[in-house]
Amino acid sequence: TILGWSWAADTHSWMEPTCLAVLALRALGQEHHSRTTEGVRMINDRLLEGGGCNFGSTVILGQATLPQMQATGLSMLALADTSTKDARIGKSLDYLERELSEKNATASFCYGLLGLTAHDRRPAQAEQQLNPIFEREVQKGPSCHKLALLLLASCPDRSWLPQIGKSPATHDSR
Repeated sequence: TILGWSWAADTHSWMEPTCLAVLALRALGQEHHSRTTEGVRMINDRLLEGGGCNFGSTVILGQATLPQMQATGLSMLALADTSTKDARIGKSLDYLERELSEKNATASFCYGLLGLTAHDRRPAQAEQQLNPIFEREVQKGPSCHKLALLLLASCPDRSWLPQIGKSPATHDSR
């Protein structure tokens, strides 16, 4: 019943579109808008007790869902610098640190790294892990989406993230 965003009209909320919408609203200086706060509430609600999150629900057909790297990384990115104080955030960041590997799919790795970086927990070996992923994408014939994610993930700090409390006009757009 918590309002988020879906992939298609008249369906339930999913993590990825909700996280992306929250990031976009925050980038526009709308962190206090009712849709932003409800989106943050939905993201928090979908965090798993043991850390991480899945694509939408925490339980399906009576079974707890397993965390997924991409959804977890994106949710940590969307929750960065919010007033949320939930122990599951720390557990989710621990999950990302444990599971982050160049063996992950490109989008999963990039969102995982972005989520860790947004919480100042970027691994020391991040740049070395990005290189084989970039090479793998080049060999496959890279997509613009994956190259853009790799570019964002290669930023070693949080300078590109929306700043809460600052309007877009005052945001440093390095």
